Amino acid sequence: MSAFIGIDLGTTFSAVATIDETGRPTIVPNEDGSNITPSCVVEASEGVMGVGEFARRQWGNAPETAAARFKRDMGMSATHAINGQEFTPTQLSTFVLKKLVSDAGKTLGPIGEAVVTIPANFPMRPAMQRWPPQRRRASMSNTSSTSLQPQLCITPLRAVKNSGAFTQCTIWVAGLLTFP
Repeated sequence: MSAFIGIDLGTTFSAVATIDETGRPTIVPNEDGSNITPSCVVEASEGVMGVGEFARRQWGNAPETAAARFKRDMGMSATHAINGQEFTPTQLSTFVLKKLVSDAGKTLGPIGEAVVTIPANFPMRPAMQRWPPQRRRASMSNTSSTSLQPQLCITPLRAVKNSGAFTQCTIWVAGLLTFP
């Protein structure tokens, strides 16, 4: 049987949670033993992308060799360069999702389904009252490009608003801080 997880795919840090055997939400640590994974991507070796703390440190020391804070551009035409190669925010988010699922799979076994939260706070024009549809489609697209079968892709605010609709599980959003 495959595990069901919740992923907080954050702009700065991301986290994975599951419901344990007692029915409580529990954070699933990454392969480094940390509860959070930096949402940073680096080319670790020729054509092999790395995600996490090493990528965050690399981005801090040599920003041209890594990418971070790309979630802010989700669904837009912006690209981010890593060692001269251009990546869309959707592609970079997919690397982060694959890392999160891989790390969770090492602890929980095969991962089949997930609920993924997507950011609610993007710089938007005042006329836009809701999360733009192209950003929601881009987030679902990167979730679908992993081995996951996405069940929901929601903003944390929508999760709170609709929490009465869920009777079999609790949506737990880590609410990790995003730094400017």
